[in-house]
Amino acid sequence: MAIDLFFATLARFNEDHLNNKNWSVWLALSHSVLPGIIFTALWNFGLIIPDYVMGIIGSTFIGLLVYELFMEEIGREPTISLINTLTKALKAFRIKRESVKHILFIMSVSWDIVIGVIGTVPIIESGNWSMNQIVFMFVCSGLCAGGAAMIALRICSHWRDSELQDYKTLARRKVTGAFWSLVAISTFGLTSFVYIFSIKADFILMFPISVALIGLLFIIYRTELRSEANAYAIEVEKEQG
Repeated sequence: MAIDLFFATLARFNEDHLNNKNWSVWLALSHSVLPGIIFTALWNFGLIIPDYVMGIIGSTFIGLLVYELFMEEIGREPTISLINTLTKALKAFRIKRESVKHILFIMSVSWDIVIGVIGTVPIIESGNWSMNQIVFMFVCSGLCAGGAAMIALRICSHWRDSELQDYKTLARRKVTGAFWSLVAISTFGLTSFVYIFSIKADFILMFPISVALIGLLFIIYRTELRSEANAYAIEVEKEQG
């Protein structure tokens, strides 16, 4: 799990707005409090959720997110916009579009723990775990998730500081950052997808498949990606004076 989140954080190296407060802490909570709530609900009410249900939900929502983020990268409007739909639904709470996008990204890289905790219920019941052991498990999960993200953020910051902020670097970093970010999210989506067929596959196994699929998209739409990256680099250079 820590390896998954470590890479997912490294994949967002181009996003300098990420910090421990808006990323590491939330990953720690999504890997401790969230699964804890789900586990408590399943245990107390004796609910059983089939793998294929969680697989369909996870792969659908992550698939839509990957689709929308990719369309943004090539400068096109998505036919179906999960981010815009949720932003409108949460309008009363004054949650901005970028915040909704950020929350969905956190949920996408946390979906594996949601699926995982459902599978632990029968194991914990059969093993007759104590409440202290259960709480300790979720606390450790949160600490590992937050710690992995914190370390990765420090590495990302070092990478950005060590690079020259010229036109070519900015454009290259835009494309590279988008590629690895989409690879990270889609890997979690593929992991959820195979759950539909009751296949247990981890992040590392699905990673090369994700690289191949996203890589193919980037080759097909390389002209649009290069154009958007150049426009981004020009805009950043203007802002920097």
